[in-house]
Amino acid sequence: MGLWYDLYLEWPRGLEAAEALIDSAFPGRVPGGGGFEPHGCGIALRPAAEGLDWRPLFGGGFQPSLRATFDIRRFLPDGPFVADGPPEVVRRGADTALRASLVLLGASEGDGVFLFYGETPLLLRRGGWVVVSEGPFWDARRLGWVPWPFERAPLPTL
Repeated sequence: MGLWYDLYLEWPRGLEAAEALIDSAFPGRVPGGGGFEPHGCGIALRPAAEGLDWRPLFGGGFQPSLRATFDIRRFLPDGPFVADGPPEVVRRGADTALRASLVLLGASEGDGVFLFYGETPLLLRRGGWVVVSEGPFWDARRLGWVPWPFERAPLPTL
C-alpha cells in the first residue's frame, strides 16, 4: 500500500521550468522522482495524463498540463499499513508535498488541485479562488503556509 499526494496544475511554462523550480526549492532531489531522505518524499514531475473526470471540482474546463507526484512510501517500513509508519516520517513527507505544491501553485496563475491518494482534494484553486478542505490534514501550521486568502469547505472526492 502506498502513501502519496498529487498536484494537478495548469502550468504554461513547460516541464523543465517546473523541474528547475522544484530543484531550487528542494536541493538534493534526484530528477525523475528519485528519493531524497532530507525531504521525506520523492517528487516526480511529468505531463498530466488525460482522462480524469474533474467535473466534481471544476465543472468543466480544467485542463492540467503538469502532474507532480509526492511518494512517501519509499521512506516507510515495509508492511500493509504504511500510513501507520513513524509519524515524523509521514509528517515530513506530507509537509514537503504541500510546500512543493504551494511553490508550483505560486509560480502559475492556472487552476490546480492538491490531492491525497489521487482522489481526495485537500486544496483547490479555481479562477483565483482557493478552497482548503476540512479535515485532519490541516493543522494551524499547515494552514499558515497557504499564502493566499482561502475558504475552508468540504470538497467532493473524485
